[in-house]
Amino acid sequence: MKHCGQRSKRKSERRVNNRVNLTAGSSAALRGKVIGAVRLPEALANDERGKMIIVLDTNIWLKEMALNSTLGAAVRFFIKQRSAQLALPEVVRLEVERNFRKNLKEYVGKVRENHRQLLAVFGKLKEVVLPDDAAIESKIAEIFSGVGVELLQVDFSFESARSSFLKTVEGLPPSSDQNQQFKDGVLWSDCIRLLEQDDVFFVTPDSAFFHQRKYEGGLAKNLLAETIGKAHQLKAFRSLGELLTDIKTEVAIDETLLIQSFMNQHGQLVDDMLRRNSFRLEQVPEIRKTLYATELPTVLYIEFAIDIPCSDLLDQDRTRAILHLKGTGSYDVEGGKYDDIRITGQELDFLLADGTTRQSVNIIIGAASFVIGHRDVVHTVRYQLTEENR
Repeated sequence: MKHCGQRSKRKSERRVNNRVNLTAGSSAALRGKVIGAVRLPEALANDERGKMIIVLDTNIWLKEMALNSTLGAAVRFFIKQRSAQLALPEVVRLEVERNFRKNLKEYVGKVRENHRQLLAVFGKLKEVVLPDDAAIESKIAEIFSGVGVELLQVDFSFESARSSFLKTVEGLPPSSDQNQQFKDGVLWSDCIRLLEQDDVFFVTPDSAFFHQRKYEGGLAKNLLAETIGKAHQLKAFRSLGELLTDIKTEVAIDETLLIQSFMNQHGQLVDDMLRRNSFRLEQVPEIRKTLYATELPTVLYIEFAIDIPCSDLLDQDRTRAILHLKGTGSYDVEGGKYDDIRITGQELDFLLADGTTRQSVNIIIGAASFVIGHRDVVHTVRYQLTEENR
């Protein structure tokens, strides 16, 4: 009992010391564990709605640039966080590769032709460096491997081919008497086969899959009948946006670690401002953040604001002092780490004894990059997922 009492006493002393460190007023108190801050739950990794298999029609792959568009980035992020699988039927893969090859060569040709026309007008221009056929083939080969989520390869099968052929013969959706859609029939049969493994979310803008070719009518009756009695359910969406609405989940990040990372990087700027104005930090910081999906399905881009109440060290009745900090950074969801934390704003607001508002502002100058010759332009994506206005 005596030893327990001593341990309890030491724990109490540590709690008191932590509290003193916080109210001592420097940024150092926020570089360790923030008193009162709450680590948010891992909501993404444990979504109660379970897993699913997502199947995208060829048109979706092409329209969203192999999911490298802003909308595609958001979908890839939630696929990753929901531990879902992205199915790739062979009929879709072959058609996407063929059309991407054709499109990329057309893009290169148009740029080259437009550059020649501009050169004729201006007489002298910088040379435009464009991908050659070898570079295009290399990119085609990695279109799907670079998606960044788990891919489920679905091989072309005799079973799917036979099912599709029967639909073309009978003129049943997705075929019709006037329009034989063998590839679409194979794709649908692949979706039905996948129902043996898990729920299937099928995304297609092709009205041939829907009743009387109208989206609001739901799936065509013969296709709907094929889903009845299966072990899992099939849901059809006509756009990636509709799919995103359905699979979107709460996005939770570690706010405590964000504040720690910010103070570790920029704490000296905070301390300098407090020292110049004779204030000290008080209470628990309040944070607001906006999260964005990026070109990497496991990395979020973050814009944030941290507000910290302060107290007057000069006893001059200066009140309502709040230190406002703004910044940006990236968060690795899987690794739970922040990177590239930057400060974009720093301001101290307070009231004088006579009620007059005063401000102290640090001018933040961003570092510019200077490049000799042609600079590389890197594709980046920002799709807003959440925004907080507390």
